[in-house]
Amino acid sequence: MGVVYLARQERPDRLIALKVVRPGLLTPRMLRRFEHEAQILGLLQHPGIAQIYEAGTADTGLGLQPFFAMEHVDGVPLGDHVRQADLGVRDRIRLMIKVCDAVHHAHQKGIIHRDLKPSNILIARRGADAVGEPKVLDFGIARADSDNPSATLQTEAGQLVGTVPYMSPEQVAGDPNDLDTRSDVYALGVILYELLAGRLPHAIADRTFPEAVRIIGQDEPVLLGSCDRGLRGDLQTICSKALERDRERRYQSATELAADLGRYLRHEPIVARPASAVYQFTKFARRNRGLVAAIAVAGVILIAGAVATAWQAAEAMRGWELAQRRENEATIAQRAAEEEAANAKAVNQFLTTMLTAADPEQDNERDMTVREMLDIAAESLKASAPARPRVRLSILGSIANTYKGVGQSAKAEPHARNAVDLARETYGPDHPETITAERMLALVLNDLARFDESEPLLIHAREATIERFGPDSAESAAVIGDLASLEYQRGNLKAAEPLLREAIRLGTAKGGRTDRDVLTNMDHLGSLLSMLGRFEEAEELLRRTLEIRSEVFGPEHPVTAFTMNSLANAVQKQGRGAEAIELIKKALEIRRQKLDPEHPSLIVTMQNLAVALVGEKRLDEAEPLLREAVRLQTRKLGPDHPKTLLMMGNLAYLLEDQGKLDKAEPLYRQVVEARRRADQMADPEAWPQINNLAMCLQALGKPAEAEPLYREALMLASHQLPADHYYLAIFRNNLGDCLTEMKRFEEAESELKASLPALEKFFGEAHPRTTKAISRLAKLYDAWDRPGLAEAMRDRTAKR
Repeated sequence: MGVVYLARQERPDRLIALKVVRPGLLTPRMLRRFEHEAQILGLLQHPGIAQIYEAGTADTGLGLQPFFAMEHVDGVPLGDHVRQADLGVRDRIRLMIKVCDAVHHAHQKGIIHRDLKPSNILIARRGADAVGEPKVLDFGIARADSDNPSATLQTEAGQLVGTVPYMSPEQVAGDPNDLDTRSDVYALGVILYELLAGRLPHAIADRTFPEAVRIIGQDEPVLLGSCDRGLRGDLQTICSKALERDRERRYQSATELAADLGRYLRHEPIVARPASAVYQFTKFARRNRGLVAAIAVAGVILIAGAVATAWQAAEAMRGWELAQRRENEATIAQRAAEEEAANAKAVNQFLTTMLTAADPEQDNERDMTVREMLDIAAESLKASAPARPRVRLSILGSIANTYKGVGQSAKAEPHARNAVDLARETYGPDHPETITAERMLALVLNDLARFDESEPLLIHAREATIERFGPDSAESAAVIGDLASLEYQRGNLKAAEPLLREAIRLGTAKGGRTDRDVLTNMDHLGSLLSMLGRFEEAEELLRRTLEIRSEVFGPEHPVTAFTMNSLANAVQKQGRGAEAIELIKKALEIRRQKLDPEHPSLIVTMQNLAVALVGEKRLDEAEPLLREAVRLQTRKLGPDHPKTLLMMGNLAYLLEDQGKLDKAEPLYRQVVEARRRADQMADPEAWPQINNLAMCLQALGKPAEAEPLYREALMLASHQLPADHYYLAIFRNNLGDCLTEMKRFEEAESELKASLPALEKFFGEAHPRTTKAISRLAKLYDAWDRPGLAEAMRDRTAKR
């Protein structure tokens, strides 16, 4: 159709894509198509669609040539990006949700694309976001719903417009009057299928054109799960619904498809349901009318002959079956009781042997710790594993759970893995014993920050639990809580909140408000709300949780201390540092009495107390606590674990507060680079560390190095947080101050003004953060030589 040049626009100064018709090809039809594309793009304003800036004609010496200037998208086609970035299933789905959102915007404007395919979707990589930002291109053959179909470009009846493998059945039929936005939904389904399975749903690559049209119009797509067993279940159902030949059974909009994909990512029930057996049989019957009719006739004859004989035999059999069933039930119950008794005896023998080995009278010089006892148990299991699988499974689970409980998750992992393997081999993949073993292994992997390994275990556990116990069972509530914990620990707050609320609702309905899992999930939800800046809601929930835990477990119990710690965090973020310190000190005292000196919870509490002390400028008290916490955490979890990096970042912040910028900067850099290597930039704890590195660089007189870091923190946080979140406001305000120092005054004013309302909302008008933001505006206007505005800002600060 034309040539696209990379060009530079003078005002504003930016790179653009300049599209012109090839000289000599400007036929009336081509001109209509060119004008049509410019008109279509002019209607669309969405970050996921390449924007048009200007359209017109220019005299190039060869006559008037139409052109339009478009947004320059520096990216690669969708399929290439997925392969190059080696994206996992969940990241591919996140990408498709963004594409669906862009297409839905076009549909809302009455535009049907008609040629959606991976090569028409470019992925522009943004900073550290490996998923990337899609841009939908090539609306040259799009059609507005308001168009007269017979008058639009290349849409006469019987002609095809688009790319055949991605066409819907109604599109390959060639009738322009039969197209609507659901044809684009079908194309999105093909793209989704291809991204997940690595192939198209219909094998038409080596077929003739008429054969390809027939296959798309008449044959069912290959089921997604046939390509990869891991794609069975909800993903297969979603793809099948998007690819329904009957468009009334298809998703009715791109946003419906995106919504179900989002539910899958959040581990929520999807709206789509697999086709029923009746529906599948109906479709088979329509395709094979003669065969089905013959079978029906034969069936009627057979049934007629069988009915009389069956009636006579039924009465005689009924009495015998009843007696046999009762005898079988009694035998099964007796065997189950004998099996459980034998298992209990075997477990008791193993524990007795283990405890005997720790007896001081057996030549042991001192009392043993729990960890030493666990090590003895683990070695005993290696040396003489019980013959009964059920017994081995019980012991493996107990050892793994206890190792995890005393903070030795690395030692727990091999036992948890052995338990999963044994349960699958003995009971099968969906048995409750297997589900329990998989959940234990997943929780151990969460502690080790190996979330991608944990996730499929918990997804399978949830599916199997719902299948066996139902979606509203206590067992389902427990697995949903595990999934919520996974999403919270990996920093996916949007996904974690509804899961936590669902787990609390189900758990309370089954176990009441004092249920242990319910209280754990309430604590996690309170911490999440605090992270989201909903401080009052968080504090109310955490105080209620603390009250119940104190009542159920006692005020000195470690789980009660856990909620004290969470409450202290919410209180501190509201500016009540002294109250937070007292709460954390109490939690630390309880944990020192109850836990091993190197228990993870104790180390975290030491860090939290240090951070609270830094907030109150009690730096000399905070430093030894924080250094000891970093030392213990590094030894226990390694230098690159997210919890270790969080503590190292807090130590760098303390050093910066002490004025030791030369020591703070390399430590900040070490933390940020370690998170980049480990792909931890989506973790909310990473964003303040990037921001703090930028602030340190700015304080060292390096604003040009600080600016891209501020922007990176803003970009990462904006993907998960609401637009008025205080994190975004702080990062934006810091960026504005940095731009002031770089003498980019208009940009600085925009950022400083945009951040102020959110800061006032979250912290109040008299809070130091708010007054600092106003002072930065005064600083900007002084540097910009606008004394009147600067004085107005200083007056505003003085009144507060």
